[in-house]
Amino acid sequence: MFHCRLLNRTHVATLFVLLSTAVSGCGEEGITGTENADGGAGQITGDSAETTDLKRRILTSIADNVVLPSLAQFVADSQALELALQSYAEAPDNVRLTEARNAWRVAMLSWQAVEVMQFGPAGLMESVAGGESIRDEIYSWPLVNRCRVDQETVEPAHTDPAALAAEAINVRGLAALEYLLFDSDTANACAPNSSLNTDGIWAALSTEEIVARRAVYAWSASRLLTQQAVRLHDFWRPESGDFRSELVNAGQGSETWPTVQDALQSISDAMFYAEKETKDMKLATPAGLRDCTTATCPDALEHPFANTSGDAAMANLRAFGALLNGAPWGEEGTGFLDLLSAAGATALVTEITVRYDDAVAVLEPLQGNMESLLVADPATVVTAHDGVKALLDLFKTEFIGVLDLDLPQRAEGDND
Repeated sequence: MFHCRLLNRTHVATLFVLLSTAVSGCGEEGITGTENADGGAGQITGDSAETTDLKRRILTSIADNVVLPSLAQFVADSQALELALQSYAEAPDNVRLTEARNAWRVAMLSWQAVEVMQFGPAGLMESVAGGESIRDEIYSWPLVNRCRVDQETVEPAHTDPAALAAEAINVRGLAALEYLLFDSDTANACAPNSSLNTDGIWAALSTEEIVARRAVYAWSASRLLTQQAVRLHDFWRPESGDFRSELVNAGQGSETWPTVQDALQSISDAMFYAEKETKDMKLATPAGLRDCTTATCPDALEHPFANTSGDAAMANLRAFGALLNGAPWGEEGTGFLDLLSAAGATALVTEITVRYDDAVAVLEPLQGNMESLLVADPATVVTAHDGVKALLDLFKTEFIGVLDLDLPQRAEGDND
């Protein structure tokens, strides 16, 4: 059967011109859209059996090809990080520190994919359907307080995961671990008038003692991280919490989502992470384009110690693409793009595809290099921001409009 979506997702405009006439009426029977004045697809209307079936297949594909594999990968990576940190805590030498840092990078980028999937248990309990606020237990950024981490370093709680779990979220998780592992300066991050400094508590510690305490602290935090990774995965796994069934059975027995459209809305809301956090906070602010009073704002970088800020943005973008596609980009899946194609919005599918590929291309130079580029060539960071913005401008306007989705409350009134 001929599919509306361009399977090879090329940039070749002439190919699209040749195909557009042939596919302009292509769609699944019963899936219709209103027509714009220019004859293009408008908003999807109706809720036929065919429409509902396609939407449910999208939910199933996202659950099975995107969410569950991403969570399983993060569990494996967090367990590997825990083992590396145990080894480092038992003998804190440079070789084991390097191994621990590499394991953190892998786990962090694995998590950056899940960052864009904050629907269901990962999301905030107060504002997300099915939310259990697990994300903040794993990664508290931008709530980061390095002075608090230093204060915990001199307290006994840092040696005991159970005691550490009772402390604030910003003294554990992946953000705290970055500081503990990658900041080679053994000075603390507290103000001079902090009791940590005025009482001489920090000054009384030798360099070796600080390194040893940070290593033990990191191991404790990693054990909590693994627990939360397993907890989140277990929520979703069919063999345990089976939240997967909540998603794929939306509108058909799901206690979380009364309709399939409600479930798609939750996923769309989560995808706005790419708009608000990735584009605005991770790219625009460090590049000096917003919320920055100087030419650039390197202090706003997400990963200033590990130098993985560009990699994090790329991981977010690839997760965004996987949700669009219903599988990792380039692999077979059923996603939002299929729903657009079925409604006759093939031109929009092609434009989204082109802009997604362009965004990936302009982000690539930032991987492992964004921190130095802010100094040597900030225009490259601006170019990356602009490429991501071009994709997300389509997402928050035409994509949302055609699929009859709503902007999340935090995006309303945003004209950027």
